[in-house]
Amino acid sequence: METVDKERGNTVAHFFRLGLEAEANEQMTIFIDTLAASITEEKLRQNPQISTLLAEMFEAQQKRDILRLADIIEYQLLQEF
Repeated sequence: METVDKERGNTVAHFFRLGLEAEANEQMTIFIDTLAASITEEKLRQNPQISTLLAEMFEAQQKRDILRLADIIEYQLLQEF
């Protein structure tokens, strides 16, 4: 099982805040891959907040609310790991 790359998560949030969406999206793909590899059924049972945050991230991304997405990643999701 991989661990979440918190530094990459912070980088993604930083790029989104700077409006560097192409770079943020490129790093986001890698971040999500490591995130998915680190989430187990046990972790989700112990912390159902993770599922809620992932849904919020998806919603923010669909709405192109990149500042909200950056906030969720940096200030909420990374705190759960």
